[in-house]
Amino acid sequence: MDRPNSLKERVHGLGGGSRKTWSDSADQSTFWPKEWLPAEPGFKHALLADMHNSPQLQKPGDVINDEFRHVCQDLKLWSFFESAATTAGPASITIVDKESAIIELFSRNDEHKSQMKRVSDFLNVKYRPEADLLSVTEKQHSGSCGWLTKSDDFQDWLTAEYDCGLDPLGEKGGRSARFLWLNGPPGSGKSVAAGHVIRYIESCNFDCSFFFFDQRDREKSSLSELLRSLAFQMASLNLDVRASILEMADNDVSLLLDDHNMIWNTVFKNQIFRTEFSQPQFWVIDALDECSSRHLTSLAHMLTNIDINIPLRIFFTSRPGGQIEKLFGQQHSQILDLRTGSQESLSDIASFVRARWMYSEEPAATERLLAEVLRKSNGIFLWASLIINRLEEAYSLEDMQDILQQVPSEMNDFYTRIIGAIAESQSAELAKCILKWITCAARPLSTEELKEAVRADINRTLTVSDDKLGHLCGHLITVDKESRVQVIHQTVSAFLTQERSDFWIDKPSAHSRLAEICLGHLSGRDFTPPRSRRIVSARGTKTALSNYACTYFSYHLSHCSSAIDTPLVLLDKFLTTNCLTWIEKVAETGSLATLIKTVQNLRTYLARREKYRSPLGKEVQQARHWINDIAHVVTAFGPNILDSPSSIHFLIPPLCPPASAIHRLFAKPSRQFRFIGSSEQDWDDRISCFLYPTDALSVASNGQFLAIGLANGKVMVYDNTTFEVAATLTHGEPVRLLSFGSLSSILATCSPRKITLWSPRQIPLWSSSLEAVPLEIRFDSDDNQLCIPKRDGAVTVFNVKDGRKLDEIPLGRTSDSDSDEGSLVTRGTPPSVVRLSSVHRLAAIAYRNSPITIWDIDRANQVGIFEKEGCEDVYNSPQVMDMVFNPVPQLDLMAVAYKDGDLITCDPWTLEQHSVYGILVHVLAASPDGRTLATGDANGIVHLLAFETLRLIYRVAAIDDCVINIVFASNNLRFFDIRGSCCNVWEPSALIRREGSDDASSEPQSEEVAPTVPAMVATRLFEEDEAITVIEHPPDADFLFCGRENGSITVHELSTGRVTTQFRFHARMVGIRDIKWNPRLATLVSTDSSSRCVATRLAPVPGGEWQQAQRVFDHRAGETIIQVLIAPDGLECPRLGSPIQQRKNN
Repeated sequence: MDRPNSLKERVHGLGGGSRKTWSDSADQSTFWPKEWLPAEPGFKHALLADMHNSPQLQKPGDVINDEFRHVCQDLKLWSFFESAATTAGPASITIVDKESAIIELFSRNDEHKSQMKRVSDFLNVKYRPEADLLSVTEKQHSGSCGWLTKSDDFQDWLTAEYDCGLDPLGEKGGRSARFLWLNGPPGSGKSVAAGHVIRYIESCNFDCSFFFFDQRDREKSSLSELLRSLAFQMASLNLDVRASILEMADNDVSLLLDDHNMIWNTVFKNQIFRTEFSQPQFWVIDALDECSSRHLTSLAHMLTNIDINIPLRIFFTSRPGGQIEKLFGQQHSQILDLRTGSQESLSDIASFVRARWMYSEEPAATERLLAEVLRKSNGIFLWASLIINRLEEAYSLEDMQDILQQVPSEMNDFYTRIIGAIAESQSAELAKCILKWITCAARPLSTEELKEAVRADINRTLTVSDDKLGHLCGHLITVDKESRVQVIHQTVSAFLTQERSDFWIDKPSAHSRLAEICLGHLSGRDFTPPRSRRIVSARGTKTALSNYACTYFSYHLSHCSSAIDTPLVLLDKFLTTNCLTWIEKVAETGSLATLIKTVQNLRTYLARREKYRSPLGKEVQQARHWINDIAHVVTAFGPNILDSPSSIHFLIPPLCPPASAIHRLFAKPSRQFRFIGSSEQDWDDRISCFLYPTDALSVASNGQFLAIGLANGKVMVYDNTTFEVAATLTHGEPVRLLSFGSLSSILATCSPRKITLWSPRQIPLWSSSLEAVPLEIRFDSDDNQLCIPKRDGAVTVFNVKDGRKLDEIPLGRTSDSDSDEGSLVTRGTPPSVVRLSSVHRLAAIAYRNSPITIWDIDRANQVGIFEKEGCEDVYNSPQVMDMVFNPVPQLDLMAVAYKDGDLITCDPWTLEQHSVYGILVHVLAASPDGRTLATGDANGIVHLLAFETLRLIYRVAAIDDCVINIVFASNNLRFFDIRGSCCNVWEPSALIRREGSDDASSEPQSEEVAPTVPAMVATRLFEEDEAITVIEHPPDADFLFCGRENGSITVHELSTGRVTTQFRFHARMVGIRDIKWNPRLATLVSTDSSSRCVATRLAPVPGGEWQQAQRVFDHRAGETIIQVLIAPDGLECPRLGSPIQQRKNN
């Protein structure tokens, strides 16, 4: 190379990119590494030329980065740092210090992988979004989509200030909007554009999390899946976010993975959004309109209500208009929008078509064909892709012209042509079967699952390779990198199910056929239950279709035709033969959610059949029994089945009620164990009961804990899944009010004169005295404040963090009030009922024999006064017994129970009455999803009604004290009531059924046809001496001892379970914790929960009974006794810990 006349040294600076650093000016022609250096004489022999021309270095950057980790193990990296500061003007600075120069690439990478594995397990992230991103970027042609990221709107959105310019009132300009919306028709390349945006944001060194909704995949259209994926990615990118989620995992925070509201509140609002971000955060959400329609409103509400101080910007794509535009418009959100199909996106399609077009000897004719393709594409990338596939099979200009002439401008006509070509091929039957399965499957099938499904359906064996499968079906389907088969676009499914073509798919009939295949598979030899316990683990492995059939057979049943009886017959065969093996296989996955979903789907299936077919058939009745059995098996034995899935075959059936289907069919006699004693003949909707030595006064529940407040000042805290005791808290006074935080498991306990706040680990944080009796206790939506309305008419507000009292909110009547309510109630009269809503920010106040006053909490002004219809001109309004707001933000509803026997619902904003139901109750509770309203009365009867319509769906009568309080579990499937000295746990099947319906509670009832009133479900509450706490069976004896919660000990005849004798050695309602029997000295040693240990010598009497012969000792230990051991000679009786030496009794 000749020496140049002048030499300029150029150093890659810290202030800009490579082009700015290596250019003399803004003129792109001065970028000398690209424009000048290749023309330099002798350059082709230089190292830089080899690098420039290397095919390895011409690979995409993401491919090079991925390959680097495979070859960098032996690479030695050398870093340089400054040992002395550099003078820069009046100051000295160090640009690269030693710590910054140390890379620690591999050790940090291993630590990051380990942490992200824990985050992934906690959030249960199954799908990595990188696969979807790679799939769409592979479809992007080089240089395309640049119009999008170069547009002024995009750049303004990308570089907006941290406040994101969000103004609910729309006072700021659209240039500072948080949201950027790319919309366009189906198949117009929106997903590819989203992938380009992701890569562009990442190239700017910004943190970008993304998600690709996919209506073809039920899981990828789930809102909870979106939130968990975004949280996972933000944890991967941000150390503080990762630390906060790991802390949740370390604290064993319970997270309902399908509850999007809990995930949003617990993970995002309570953790991620409280992180101090050093740079903007970006979310890219593709195909927002393919989110489940049930959850789209919730998602829009979540996104538009993100705090304006959070530096988050959101890019999303969808079809234009529709529900997306309506929802964001209702929230008055500022949105920048761009549209595909513009001139710039048409240029992208042109580049794509030219890149795929084969070389031709007739360039002029080729250009005319290209122009025709672009004109007919009408901006639809999908159309262009499909037509190019067809044109690649033509090898003459005439054939190409014919293809273009046959292609109509409308997509459906084009699909008709493709289907017509497939129908004329020899593989038409095979292609039709494949399209049926792919269109109707609940999730994308793998190629192996598809091959087995086709073989079972039409007895044809697929031998085609994955890359040829698309050609078999006219390129209407595609196989991704994970070997999952899907239609190339959802318009294909819409066409196949709506157009009566040769391949028209009648969805009800198709689902019936798919249900038959799945049930036939589950009823086959692979799922035959074991004949003995010895061969439970020796059975063969399942085939590729087994997992799909296990999970989704009920999905197809719920969508199949009611006119076809074959699925019902196969369902009956499956339930009566191989059902237990199915339960076992589901349990082996570590979750029983499939069983609950199956119950919901089967109820839907039978309910649809009842509209057209008689419900009296044997198969229908058998299915009803099994629906009830499966629901109760999950409730009663769920943890046991998860611990030992094979127990469902031999241990669980004998424990089920004799009238249950599972007991009748599968409970076989065993030589190893037998069951004695009384047993209920059928299932009970009450699954558990807690007994206490004093009255239960209050109850609260969240996703992790159940808390019971007692009259003795104690608070019992249980695990909400296993009901194991998590903690016993000492409040010190009768606990009349309890409340868990909206976002976390912080717990507030309240008595008439004292409030205490407890941490999620049940550690007291602070306590404060109260000047007036509290009527309600409620956390705000962010757990920053704790509001307590009192009998003096004001609301005291506490700072949750330190317990400081903030300004009180006055909700009393104004002095100039001339309303009826003001004239009926004298000043100083305490309210009888006050209820707060943290989501609506409202308070409802009821005074004795007066209308209800609604207050706006934020503005501390009166919204209005509600009077029940028919009582407007009555001097004394009916007394309000209880009130409850609907907890769903989108439902402006409140329920009110009156003493005159009316239960009504009304709109608290418009004060309009909606529904009325005649029932006298004094306790109300709403389920977290807002669908169910529970009531309790003085006779112990609980009613469940649809909140919106007050349609009765369930009622239960229990012979016991009146209901004091009711609260729902966070999963909406269970509720708790307290009455007397017990807390009952209910899980009626009616709640499971309604949980699976889309919006059953909102369906209006016909005025001409009265709804069917559910039959009263009667249940027998446990007597106090029925609760067994410990059992002792002496070896070779024909009797056994049972210790009970009330302090008694009963002796039972082993052969029948009959109680022969009852002893009371301990105080009443002090539970027995351990029993030991010494046969040599006929001595019984028992301990109770107060650490009292009693030894008694017994003597048999005729008739198989026993009597007390002599008290050996009675001792109370100074610490908790866990277990008692008796020496064989009876001379010593040590407890676990330190032994208690006892005297010898002669």
